[in-house]
Amino acid sequence: MNIGVFKKQLFVALLSLVILLLFASCQEEEQATTQNSSVKINIPTLNINFGSIVWGQNSDQTYIFTNDPSSGDKLKGVIRISGNGFYIVSGGGGYSVLTGQSRSVKVRFFPDRRGNFTGTLSIEHNAGNKASPINVALAGTAQ
Repeated sequence: MNIGVFKKQLFVALLSLVILLLFASCQEEEQATTQNSSVKINIPTLNINFGSIVWGQNSDQTYIFTNDPSSGDKLKGVIRISGNGFYIVSGGGGYSVLTGQSRSVKVRFFPDRRGNFTGTLSIEHNAGNKASPINVALAGTAQ
C-alpha cells in the first residue's frame, strides 16, 4: 500500500471520528431539555408587570424559579426573551440548577419610545411537572 494513500485514509477516518463525536455531544445538549419525570420546576407567576415608567428611564425586576427540593436531578434548560423594550440583564442563556436551588433572572424594561409594550420571558426546561417552555408574559408602559 502506498504511504500517501494510507495517510489519506487515516486522515479521513480521524475526521469522521471527530465529526461523530461532535454530533454526539450536540445531541446530549439538545437532550438537556427533554422532559425528566424526576425533575420538578417551581415558578412564582406567569407574568411580570413593570407598570408605567417615564420614557427614557428603565426598570428592573428579578424573576426567581426553583428546582423543587423533591427533584431527583438537575433542572436544565435555556432562558430567552422576546419583545421590544425588554432585556435580560443577568441569568439568561443556558442554566443548570441543583435540587432545592434557585435561578434568578434579572429583566430590564427599557423602552425606546412612549407606549405600551409586551414581551415574553421563555424558560425551556427538562422538568416533568410543567410543559416546556414556560412563557412568562411581560408588560410595561412608557409615558
